[in-house]
Amino acid sequence: MNAIEITGLVKKYGLFPAVKGISFQVKKNEIFGLIGPNAAGKTTTLRILATLLQPTKGSVTVFGFDVTSESSRIREIISYLPEDAGAYKNLTGMEYLQFIAHFFGQGKKKDAIVKKGEHGSILYNREFRTFFTLPAYVLKSVVDPTGAGDSFAGGFLGYIAHKQSLEEAVFRSAVAFGTCIASFCCEDFGVKRLAALNISEVQNRVREFRNSTSFD
Repeated sequence: MNAIEITGLVKKYGLFPAVKGISFQVKKNEIFGLIGPNAAGKTTTLRILATLLQPTKGSVTVFGFDVTSESSRIREIISYLPEDAGAYKNLTGMEYLQFIAHFFGQGKKKDAIVKKGEHGSILYNREFRTFFTLPAYVLKSVVDPTGAGDSFAGGFLGYIAHKQSLEEAVFRSAVAFGTCIASFCCEDFGVKRLAALNISEVQNRVREFRNSTSFD
């Protein structure tokens, strides 16, 4: 069974044909790219595969599930990351962050983190409806930010595991620790800077970061 089967796919917006009868297959574990000029129908095709749009004509299946009649099954097994995810325009910035935090804080989880890249991070406590924000650590120069998010997560979780506590104060310190680890990652390509770290460097940066911010 192919991962994706598209046969004679047509998508029209009114009289405008966004996709004009394309057909292709993608094998399981195959890396497949859609390449073409603007308005060629690439995004429309991906949205149909993600079950966000309905095809006008043709057949589209993902691991044997039809995008029209079995969309819920497809959504259980795929992930879709668009270039621009957008935001709800009727929400303020803080309302949007609260919405996202609630989304990730469902169930028994009482805390959620919204990572904001170069703008820092927000820790949201669902139980008390409080926000804790920290800026990013300011670097003189950024070599490569790739991997900063993963480094933040590693530092954050590592700090909590070291403290063996889920208290709010530990979570806040963990955000600061993760922020500092992420800053080291940005100072070189790949994991070079992280591999060369020693504990005193980390401690000094965390101390400097805490002195330049203010939190309990």
